[in-house]
Amino acid sequence: MRFALVIHRLLTDNGVELVTRIAGLLLAAIAVQLVANSAIAFSHSALSIGRDRSVSCGRKGRRTSHTGRNRPMTARIEQVPSGRTNAWIIGDDEEVIVIDPGRDPAGVLGAVGDREVLAVICTHGHPDHVAAALEVAEGDEAPVALHPRDQLWWRDAYPEEEADIEMADGGVFEVADVRLEVIHAPGHTSGSVCLYCEDLDAVFTGHTLTADGPVPHDGEYPDFASQLTAIGEYLLTLPGSTRVLPGEGEETTIAAAEKNFDAWASARP
Repeated sequence: MRFALVIHRLLTDNGVELVTRIAGLLLAAIAVQLVANSAIAFSHSALSIGRDRSVSCGRKGRRTSHTGRNRPMTARIEQVPSGRTNAWIIGDDEEVIVIDPGRDPAGVLGAVGDREVLAVICTHGHPDHVAAALEVAEGDEAPVALHPRDQLWWRDAYPEEEADIEMADGGVFEVADVRLEVIHAPGHTSGSVCLYCEDLDAVFTGHTLTADGPVPHDGEYPDFASQLTAIGEYLLTLPGSTRVLPGEGEETTIAAAEKNFDAWASARP
């Protein structure tokens, strides 16, 4: 009632202009509040996306459960010879991650087929492991991942290009219904990494570890002590049944590597 009387008085006192201004201010305040609410909602969404992408590389919007599955696992591991090295493909019938594409992009892409490449991961920066990386990644505009300490080696193959993702210990990539955890394992190079997939009971070791032991580079071990330490502390602590899928040669297991570790250590150069 009092509000009506005020409006009536304003109108009768030629206050139409004042009422118009008040109405305008009220509408502006409502608009500001609506924009603020929308910005808050958007920021929460952006933060959620940011957290996911900072620790994983997977299909946008896809939700997977890595424990307590009620359906058969669809992801699988495929080996592709690429020059003198092993390229590895992990994924299902729709999407894959490629590890160490080597020097043969045509062979790797032939094995990938029409599946989407989510990422190309390089266990280290030596040219025999990264030479095909950009070509394999190009078709799907997939990011290439490398540990930042191997950038100098990377530039031997790509002097004018940079890797898209700087990997760090503990980082996680997702593909299909499995996860790949980054293990920083310096020694062969300062930026060498391994990728552990608990879901598939496998670890991709690059040139950190093969069935024959630690791998030298050009006939020498750049840092044999660190390489042995990485094997002992980060790999031999995995379950013994874990498949060791190296960057060259035949696969082995963690249990078999553990039996040979003392011999490798005693034969140090």
